[in-house]
Amino acid sequence: MNAQQSIAMLPAQEAFSQLRTNGPVSARPYYDADRWELERQAIFMRTWLHIGHVCELPEPGSFIRREVEFARASLIIARGKDGVVRTFHNACTHRGTQLTEESCGKTSKFSCPYHMWTFGMDGKLLSAPDFERFHVSKEDVGLKQVATDVVAGMIFINFDPAPRESLREFLGPVAEGLEILPVAILEDPFAAGTTQCIELQGQVPFAGADARVTEFH
Repeated sequence: MNAQQSIAMLPAQEAFSQLRTNGPVSARPYYDADRWELERQAIFMRTWLHIGHVCELPEPGSFIRREVEFARASLIIARGKDGVVRTFHNACTHRGTQLTEESCGKTSKFSCPYHMWTFGMDGKLLSAPDFERFHVSKEDVGLKQVATDVVAGMIFINFDPAPRESLREFLGPVAEGLEILPVAILEDPFAAGTTQCIELQGQVPFAGADARVTEFH
């Protein structure tokens, strides 16, 4: 299936008519590999996804590693010397070897254990043995970057090389709501002894059902 050709949106009425059925609802969407690939490409590979919090990257050189199963990707989220949070594929641009197996840490560079290609915290290639023999520019072989942005201290990524909308456009008015939450105000919302109370306005629908969600595990 060509996912790129198959994700055109249908008019609401036409889409609804295709969903109508005279029998049981099909279980096929839950196991069909082609449908999953279509959903993966059309939704998850094109939207903003929460991947971490800035408290995990407290200073330049800090990094975390994330394994994203649906994207078949291992990622490095790092804070550069300039303080900017960036995300890179955890793969050397020479032979694809993983640069780190550590879940988190602090470093000034990432060196491939295979041929010692070394990259800075901004993803740029710093050095490589006998690099002149490759006849390419260092600027062309930096780490493959993933679109990254931060709102309310929360780090989001987007696997789309050219996201159709910014993170704030994607979140809309929700962004302002997030920025007044403790998760945005605190440098480390998980620090020992930290307690925050959030007053909820109105009722929480289905609270009773949600409280029993562990019964399904």
